[in-house]
Amino acid sequence: MRKLLAGLMFIFILTGCASTGIVPTGRNEYMISKTDMGDVWHTGAKVLAKLYIEANEYCAKNNMSVEKISEETNDGKMFVRNANATLKFRCVSSEGELKPQVP
Repeated sequence: MRKLLAGLMFIFILTGCASTGIVPTGRNEYMISKTDMGDVWHTGAKVLAKLYIEANEYCAKNNMSVEKISEETNDGKMFVRNANATLKFRCVSSEGELKPQVP
């Protein structure tokens, strides 16, 4: 019984979240999506918050901040889907200027 419980716990840990990572979609435009596989009762807003953390970390590497283009969320529904979210954003300076492009 302990081995079965340990195996199930291991599977739940492995299926925590699936993410696309940050994907460039245009000139200074990026997208990131994530599906929370651990709990069907999670909300899309909880997943979206994780995306904002990743987006902020990405932009902060260049001393920039996130400017939202769009966002989409879906709450988890048992036997239908896991909670997921997509964030489209750009990196801007604190003065609102676009991130300079590297040739």
